[in-house]
Amino acid sequence: MLHDIMPGTEEQLQKEMTAAYVGIDPTADSLHIGHLCGIMMLRHFQRCGHKSVIC
Repeated sequence: MLHDIMPGTEEQLQKEMTAAYVGIDPTADSLHIGHLCGIMMLRHFQRCGHKSVIC
C-alpha cells in the first residue's frame, strides 16, 4: 500500500529501522474505519521491527 504512493519505501524499510506516526484526535466522540487503517498499518510496522507512534 505504501509502495504504490511512495516510491523507494521498500528500500528504506529494508535498510534501517524506520518510525511511522499516526495522529488521532483524542477529543473525538469515537473512532471510525479510517482510523483503523492507520492503526493496522502501524501494527504491521511493529511486527516487522520498526517503531510506531500514535498521538
